[in-house]
Amino acid sequence: MKVVEPNCPRCGAPLTVSPGQTQVTCTYCDLTSLIERDKAPVSPRSDQVPTVYIPNSNVKPVFLTFALVGLGVLISGAVALITNLSVRTKTTDAPPSSPLSIGASMASRIGFFDRPMLADVNRDGHVDIVGKCSLQGTSEQSFICAFDGKTGAKLWTTEILTEDQLESYAVRAIVGDKVISVDQLGKVQAYELVSGNPAWTSLISDRAERICEIDGQAVVTAKDESVTGFALVSGAKQSLRKDTRCRDVYSNDDDKAPGYRIIGWWELEKLGLPGLHSIEGLSAHRALVPSEGNIAFLYGSPSQGTSVATVAAVSKKKVLWKGVVPGVEPLRTTINVTTQKAAYVAGRLVMPYEMQDSNEGFRVAALEAASGRRLWDVELYKHRSLQGISICPDTVYFSTWSTVYALNLADGKQRFHIGPDQ
Repeated sequence: MKVVEPNCPRCGAPLTVSPGQTQVTCTYCDLTSLIERDKAPVSPRSDQVPTVYIPNSNVKPVFLTFALVGLGVLISGAVALITNLSVRTKTTDAPPSSPLSIGASMASRIGFFDRPMLADVNRDGHVDIVGKCSLQGTSEQSFICAFDGKTGAKLWTTEILTEDQLESYAVRAIVGDKVISVDQLGKVQAYELVSGNPAWTSLISDRAERICEIDGQAVVTAKDESVTGFALVSGAKQSLRKDTRCRDVYSNDDDKAPGYRIIGWWELEKLGLPGLHSIEGLSAHRALVPSEGNIAFLYGSPSQGTSVATVAAVSKKKVLWKGVVPGVEPLRTTINVTTQKAAYVAGRLVMPYEMQDSNEGFRVAALEAASGRRLWDVELYKHRSLQGISICPDTVYFSTWSTVYALNLADGKQRFHIGPDQ
């Protein structure tokens, strides 16, 4: 019998199966699987995630020649075709190594658990939404998914992610035509942006701290400060200098995005901006700094009094305008200045804030960047968890613990949502 190489059902790594072997252990993730031969894979129902059998289209048929003696007649040269060598895991909840097939009935059960990452996935000229998702009630079955940015329709899902890809230290980003996932152990997995299919894999020396882009490469900075560039086409890697400058991309890091970045108060004076308590009436714990132009937005809460979201636009040390964010009675609102979020595009600043009454949840306001004039203020949802914000010239996307809301940037009206309505 020939030696074949199916894939590990957990991490997708190739498995070497020898003749007569009854089980195999993955050298990467240590998952031990049973070998099952002579049994065709069971096709999963459209509303059920396949968890037992994995397709092995890369496994070639194995031929055995044997002699059968019956009724005194020697029949020689008979050939039996043994096909579909399958690997079955010991438990029924092990993930498949092929892209997950989700029917329409299951698509309605998808929950979104990530900062929305934006890119034109389906090449229709409008940005779409990419991020980590799970089927409701099955958090162990998570995957990266893409949705149409105009309608919210599902575009694709990847293979089910490994446990290490789901840890809090895992980093996800969109770089060029690839979705990059780096797990907490430093394994790099690239997926095709247009389809979600695996493209290439590699390793870095430690878990990732940041992903950015330069000259057709995904640049990954690790916790040990090593910097590695990966060619987007092939995954070929090269070591780069620690001071290599690269462009910010959409990632699950809410403080960085194409067009702006958010910094803490300890970095303000390094950039020539007013310090934490330099602006009268404002304790500026954070600042949104656009990539272009000479205006930055410092925000936090009043120096004295209640925790009301407050923001000031500055040019270097000069204060251009200052005001409160809420469009409702400020004393009914609150804000956590250490985690306060904001987003900026095309001269508009969008900032969410909380209501003191937990039954009222979050609201969000949009301000004109040049003047501070409030353009709109709407209720976002009656939920206390805000996962992330991403923005494009016509839409702002807010993600909660399990749902993404798409709002018109012009007037704040909701266009659609993905996941359970909060």
